[in-house]
Amino acid sequence: MHTFRSLFVSFLFFLAIFWTGCGESPTGGSTDTTGKVQGRVVSSADPGAAVAGATVRIEGTDMTAVTAADGSFAFDGVTDGDVRIVIDAPAGSGYESSEIEVSVHGGGTVDLDVSVLPHDLRPDRIQLYPSEARLGILEETRFWVNVWADWLGEDGQGPGEGHGGVDVDGEYENEDEFVPPRGTDGGIGAEKSGSSPYLRPTWSIKSDTPIGVISREGTFIGTAVGRGTIVATFATDLVATATVEVVADGDVVRVQMAPGYYVSLQSGAEQYMGAYAITGRGTLLENPAIDWSLDPAILGTLEPVTGLTAEEEAEIVRSLPFYYYEYLDYGYPDVPPADEWNPEYEREELIGKVSLVKFTAAEPAEGQASGVVRATLGDVHADTEVHVRRRGVLERVYIAPDEIHVRRESRVFFTAVGLNEFGHALEGLTFEWRVEPDGFGVFSEFDEPNGPGGPGGPGGPDEGFPPHEGTDVGPDGTNHEDHGGMGMDDDEPIRPPMEIEAFRLFSPEQTGEGEVIVTVTDPATERSIEARARVIVEAPPRLIDVIIEPEVVDVERGHEIPLHAFAIAEDGDVVTNVKFDWILSSPSLGDIYDGPHEPEYDSTLAGGGDEHPGRPDGSDEELGFSMRFFRASDTPGEGSIIVEAYNENGDAVRREVPVLVR
Repeated sequence: MHTFRSLFVSFLFFLAIFWTGCGESPTGGSTDTTGKVQGRVVSSADPGAAVAGATVRIEGTDMTAVTAADGSFAFDGVTDGDVRIVIDAPAGSGYESSEIEVSVHGGGTVDLDVSVLPHDLRPDRIQLYPSEARLGILEETRFWVNVWADWLGEDGQGPGEGHGGVDVDGEYENEDEFVPPRGTDGGIGAEKSGSSPYLRPTWSIKSDTPIGVISREGTFIGTAVGRGTIVATFATDLVATATVEVVADGDVVRVQMAPGYYVSLQSGAEQYMGAYAITGRGTLLENPAIDWSLDPAILGTLEPVTGLTAEEEAEIVRSLPFYYYEYLDYGYPDVPPADEWNPEYEREELIGKVSLVKFTAAEPAEGQASGVVRATLGDVHADTEVHVRRRGVLERVYIAPDEIHVRRESRVFFTAVGLNEFGHALEGLTFEWRVEPDGFGVFSEFDEPNGPGGPGGPGGPDEGFPPHEGTDVGPDGTNHEDHGGMGMDDDEPIRPPMEIEAFRLFSPEQTGEGEVIVTVTDPATERSIEARARVIVEAPPRLIDVIIEPEVVDVERGHEIPLHAFAIAEDGDVVTNVKFDWILSSPSLGDIYDGPHEPEYDSTLAGGGDEHPGRPDGSDEELGFSMRFFRASDTPGEGSIIVEAYNENGDAVRREVPVLVR
């Protein structure tokens, strides 16, 4: 970001010669009263395609030019100030005409890469992102264009739609150069794929003085102190703008807060908050005199953190979530925060340079209230969204699932949440779990949800689905199998506190019907409420068959082939917890050995089509599936491969398939 400073002179010379896209020349400080405007007219859908024969004129003058075969044009003697350039596309070319405003300063040269829009790719609406930027001299920032268009799909370019984006520069190997999707999630749109079009606007700068240059891809670099407007133009009536300010080295460019995304607290809870300031030189401001405020003030109080020892202050700074992914609490206890997105400063660099306050949430008049905490330094500020929930009293308890049918050897992930009278989850509760009748099943303890044995950890019933704050836990217990018993219910969203005591793994040991019971207590009021979940446990199904794939093993000498075996129950499903023995009728045929634990399942072995219900992709005998590899010997021969399967019920099945080594 600041590596250009040591090469200041040569860098500006480079910009003057090579940078395009309506960047004013950084050397445009001459006393001349006229300047030069030059450039090329190209397709916004294919910046390499020149548009020849286009008429380019400067409005209010008699200056007119027709683009050459390479799309080039040039005007000398252009009066300083704001200039409107009109581009009339050639008749029958399929391109729209366009008008672009640029600023000419002190006899400098404006070098334009003008993009004209094909009619069939016309967007419905465009928007520049970010809408404003503040940076130091020789710092850079990137602007994108949000695009809404029918050809992007029914919903346009919306948040979370991975294939709805538009690549604005064609260099789609780097996702940083994709158009951000519509909305406020700040994500990145999809890359250009196949023949899908991408659009590039005409980038230009309007300013009273030459403040910087902008590339054809939308990267702006500040070269002098001042304010201006970044303009992205697709057509005369498709223009998006953003304000930009270049500040001196010692001025504050921006303020960074932590938490910088949102804070959600119950009344009475406390949260440390911090902010630091970055100068135009790209350095941290020493002892920033940040003014803290709360809007509305009734959300709580902000108390300056003073009187700390150096080590106490350092401990608070190290704990603050300054980076985006830390703002989202996924509920993993004892897991250190991950610094994603390459933080610009390590926490040790921030110690002594962070203004600290302690926010204490007040009791909202209604069930909840929201607003912002603001950190201000001069004319620069940063906001963090704040949500305050009224604590209230423990009124009801949900357990999910509240009813479930399982097999005896299964494990069930239960979760519970205690709610106040407003339907909000209470924090600081205690959870006591038990089962009735005695001996019906046992609870498994685990240190963390995503650790070994935890619901989201290796071997857990919900491996790959870690519980996280904000999960909707519904009272009806339906749809729980898809998410490890979470009982999703979007009609009544609950935000449970992700305390480890609120989760339990339950393993039934008897068939029949029993109950899992949780007693939730609020220590603040000593009020306790009980919730029960009904568990119906069925005996494991009988093992009646084994499917071996392929049904005939036909392999050339010295080659190998994967083998699959599935234990099948009476209902046609796969039986779990089955042991498999693989036997080769004659050692002269070759050998059978263990393959990787999770090979890709080759559905062609079953004759194509759908996989068998319950058939996993990996090899796991606990799931009723086994995989081996057969390596043929170097000698032709015939024989068979035998699979013996048996389970704890005493069921046993033996099957074999013929083997031909050619």
